[in-house]
Amino acid sequence: MAYAQWIVVAIVNMVQNRDLTVKNAHLYWGKFFDCYSKDNEVSTHEVEGSSAAPFEAKYVGACGRSDSASGTEGSFDVYDDATKICRVYWSCPWGSKDNEFRVEDYNQSTSAYQVTVGPWSRNSGAIGTVVLTIRSR
Repeated sequence: MAYAQWIVVAIVNMVQNRDLTVKNAHLYWGKFFDCYSKDNEVSTHEVEGSSAAPFEAKYVGACGRSDSASGTEGSFDVYDDATKICRVYWSCPWGSKDNEFRVEDYNQSTSAYQVTVGPWSRNSGAIGTVVLTIRSR
C-alpha cells in the first residue's frame, strides 16, 4: 500500500577534496530504507553521519510503511564539515494528489555552494529518485 510512496535522494558531491555529510535526519512519517529494498529499514542514526566523497553520490531513501495508509515525510541537512549547505524536505503522502520536494535554508545569492535539483514527480505516488548536485562556487 504505502510502499508506492517513496523517494530516493541522490546527493552528488561535486566539491573537490571535501566530503558532504548528512545530519539532522528526521521523519514525520514512514521509514528510511537502504535504497535496494523497501523491506530493509535503516535507522535515523545510520542515515545521519553518512557521507558522499568528492565526485561520488550518497543515496538516502524513505518510503511509507507496508500495509499502512501513510506515505513518507521528512528532512535532513547536508553539511560540508561544520558548514550547513542546505536542508532537504519532502512530503509524499498517501491518498493525496500532490507531492512536495524543497531545498530549504539555502540562499542561492549568498551561498558558497551551487545546489541544483533534478526532475521529480509532483503527482501522487512516488516522488522517485531526485538528483541533488552540490558544487562549490
